Amino acid sequence: MQFTILSTPVLGGLLLLACTVTQIGPFSAMKKEVELQDGDEVVRRSYAIVFDGGSTGTRIHVFTFLNSTETGMTLLDEYFQEVKPGLSSYAESPSKAASSIVPLLEKAKTVIPAERWSTTPLTLKATAGLRLLPAHSADAILDEVNKKIKYYPFHLMNDSVSIMNGEDEGLFAWYTVNFLLGHLNNASHSVVTLDLGGGSTQITFQPVSLETLVSIPKEDLVKLKIQENPGYLYSHSYLGNGLMSARLSILQSSSSGEKSSDEKTEILHSPCIHPLIQKSWQHGGIEYLVMGLRSGKYSFDACYDRAKKFIGNKIYGVKEASKRQLYAMSYYYDRAVDSGLIGKV
Repeated sequence: MQFTILSTPVLGGLLLLACTVTQIGPFSAMKKEVELQDGDEVVRRSYAIVFDGGSTGTRIHVFTFLNSTETGMTLLDEYFQEVKPGLSSYAESPSKAASSIVPLLEKAKTVIPAERWSTTPLTLKATAGLRLLPAHSADAILDEVNKKIKYYPFHLMNDSVSIMNGEDEGLFAWYTVNFLLGHLNNASHSVVTLDLGGGSTQITFQPVSLETLVSIPKEDLVKLKIQENPGYLYSHSYLGNGLMSARLSILQSSSSGEKSSDEKTEILHSPCIHPLIQKSWQHGGIEYLVMGLRSGKYSFDACYDRAKKFIGNKIYGVKEASKRQLYAMSYYYDRAVDSGLIGKV
């Protein structure tokens, strides 16, 4: 098994590049302008704006594509910028969620030529951060964001602003990585994608073993066309098992719901934390005070035991995935860099 960790400022938005490659969703309306004609070959330049509404931040990706009648679509350039916190942190003030993306929208206007604004598709897909909120809170945030985006001159469709379900998160990540590797038309050479976000984690791959197709849960098997060829993908999203949501659950597992003197902050005690440490931490717009156990006991083993109990039997293991090449992204990359396992790209 070969394991590859990907830098994800680009991949976070490129997971929606799959929409462009397969000509579905809001990108199907993309108009292409002629840039260059060389003999019988025509090369066109087009743009697309993708907002990744993650649980810890909102990122904009402005893609520039070259579309050739001979070589097809290629990615020419990508602009990336991020603002924090994520949209879900504004559950109590949806209008502030909308205001938080204004600097990103303004930047997009400077990256894309003015004459292309009206033909440049824009999509914003929120992920697990909003999926974890009550429906009325998530809808209020999306409504305000949608109103704000409509002030801008980009091409929108009815579903341009929405919450992406976990299955689609996994599918788009898989499409993107395998498109970039040139493996979309070869199931046996296609890779497994692992995406660790703040609120959820996804695993997706194209099974080639009959045993796998027969044994995996049918609700995780997706029938679809891969570059016009029918096929099946296994995709499962574990909501609540993203890095930040899992961290909160593990910290709460050894806490009693204690509140600060002003009743505004939940205090979390954990064997994962040194008893001399007291640190403020925010997740989902809520502030917590994290500290060690009152007993003073802490250790790696005790912390690891809490993590194992949290995972329990939630994860369904697919044998075939362990024999295939794996590509991991998002927080897998961040934590690998933090721990010194790989260098920063």
